[in-house]
Amino acid sequence: MNLRKMVIFAAVAALVLSSMALVPQQDPRDIQAVVVKVVRDVLKKTATTGWQKAVPADRLRSGYQLRTDDKSLAMVMFPDQSKLIIRAKSIVEIKGQKQDKQIVDRSVHVERGRLAFEVKKQEREQFRFSSPISVASIRGTAGGVDHAIIDTTSTFVCSQGSFDVDGLPLLAGQTYQKRGSGQGSVRNSSENDNSIANLSEDVTDDDEGGNQGQGQQKNRIELIGRDASGKEVKVRIE
Repeated sequence: MNLRKMVIFAAVAALVLSSMALVPQQDPRDIQAVVVKVVRDVLKKTATTGWQKAVPADRLRSGYQLRTDDKSLAMVMFPDQSKLIIRAKSIVEIKGQKQDKQIVDRSVHVERGRLAFEVKKQEREQFRFSSPISVASIRGTAGGVDHAIIDTTSTFVCSQGSFDVDGLPLLAGQTYQKRGSGQGSVRNSSENDNSIANLSEDVTDDDEGGNQGQGQQKNRIELIGRDASGKEVKVRIE
């Protein structure tokens, strides 16, 4: 290859590389969820901020945490209408990524406390729920998770469908419980177990969630809420 051809080749290669740099890369993006209801004191936290007040219409991205205080509650929804009800005295972290419009992964970690969930059926993606000692893989079902830090006990309840916890199958009407590093076991759900999976929003006169409007379409959520200053805000995620 003579000098002239080498110069032309180098120029073409540089042009190709610069063109590639201008093309948007299909890097995974953080999933999004939204707070659609709060009762009493609910706080949120990111990797770069401390605890701040959470309000309806707050967007949640991967790595965000929610904390509910005494007699508090938070309701969270994803664009596919999967729903979480986070009970009092809980700390929950949401993680996950999307690539294009496809969910790559999605998980909810219960550091302490209790939540109920209703997960819409997915063709490929598994929605994971975890505690400090257990992990559940879920495809379109409903149930609940409770982690007690006093005796390091995790309880997973299946109220609809089925899912796996620590490799064991859990059917509707069954509960899995594990304490510390011991072996977990499956049993028929008791009335107390069923309360863990209760999806009731527990709305009372003490509800401080404000006004919320919710338009629902497949893989889309549109909300009208108010920010911390009381100003009306509109949020749309998909």
